[in-house]
Amino acid sequence: RLYQELVKEQRLCQEAFAGLWTLEQDGLLMAGAELAPGGDMEAVLPAMQNQIARLIAEPVTERELEKVKNQYRRRIVTGALTVMDRAQALGNAVIEHGSPEWLNKQLEAIDRVTVDDMQHWTADLDPRHRMGARQGATVSALAVPARAHSDRPAAKIADPIQD
Repeated sequence: RLYQELVKEQRLCQEAFAGLWTLEQDGLLMAGAELAPGGDMEAVLPAMQNQIARLIAEPVTERELEKVKNQYRRRIVTGALTVMDRAQALGNAVIEHGSPEWLNKQLEAIDRVTVDDMQHWTADLDPRHRMGARQGATVSALAVPARAHSDRPAAKIADPIQD
């Protein structure tokens, strides 16, 4: 949705992205965008906030969720193509998640996430309570506090080893 609005529809940015940084208890929903030549920086941050508000008001569709799941799956597969990639992933799994076994459970965790899980998770987001926003000459970034809801599968994408 963010990419669609900022890049395709409004043509303010040449790139737009969002992601969840989950921590043991809470985390951050982060969004960012790279301004397109001639884009209006003053319009980017409000557009990001509008998309977060829309995410809260309008649950993701099955199609949107499947698209995101496929992106995560692709990232996992392409992130393990070289020996160096696999070594990095193993090291990160041990340091960030306590076990290399975490890598083996990522795909299962992604498959378990439902639209209901996403709706439950987004209920606690509030785009007015942003942790930080930064605008530079070409980049905007926004971080919104997010509860991890460790009892829900959506939270377990980040740490499926908790099962």
